[in-house]
Amino acid sequence: MAALGEIVLTTAGKGRSSGGADADPITTEVIRHGLNSAANQIKRALVRTSFSPIIYEVLDFAAVVYDRKFRLLAQAPSLPFFMGTMSFCIESAVEAVGGESELFPGDIILMNDPYKTGSHPQDAAVVMPVFMPDGTTLIGYTAIKAHWLDIGAKEIYCTDTTDVFQEGVIFPGVKLYSRGELVRDIQKMAIANSRLPKFVLGDINAEVAGVRAGGKELVRLVQRYGLRESRGLRD
Repeated sequence: MAALGEIVLTTAGKGRSSGGADADPITTEVIRHGLNSAANQIKRALVRTSFSPIIYEVLDFAAVVYDRKFRLLAQAPSLPFFMGTMSFCIESAVEAVGGESELFPGDIILMNDPYKTGSHPQDAAVVMPVFMPDGTTLIGYTAIKAHWLDIGAKEIYCTDTTDVFQEGVIFPGVKLYSRGELVRDIQKMAIANSRLPKFVLGDINAEVAGVRAGGKELVRLVQRYGLRESRGLRD
């Protein structure tokens, strides 16, 4: 919740503190719960639509909402181990496709490079930039990092590898969706390099559904309170 302290500003609170603008506690709590709801929508969509029991039963994933500066806004209860790596995971995914200037509404990035995600390659991250309906105002990111059952490693689940190339196919940060259109070649590569292609395809689609569900909730929250009040998402 790193950015929540600066999300809501009130004119009545100005000048009371030398440490920055005061926040209206009631509105702050409403927004905080709204952000948590967005993260939980990501989780619900993923759990309900994923094909792999390691996702819908074990909850081997992270579901998060971040602001434009890669600061955590909300997370859904899942695997705590993943949470400490999501900030640089999302930032690395954006850098891999050329930075913020190369992001457009409808884009979704796929990345499982372990040196950028902080996990082994089977933990594949899907990152979606969230734009306001005007298509130009980036307000944040919704993301999932979830365990895929197989990505073509030496074994379906191997713990005796000596280098990363034995652990499966690496997606170094590529657009799975570009301006809302599926990049079919990327999807085909993911499926072709798995012993369990139906599970992988189902989990890809579940991750996409999840980040889109969270993105809608984030946009609705900002539309309700405006970017002026939601300063943490604007700056």
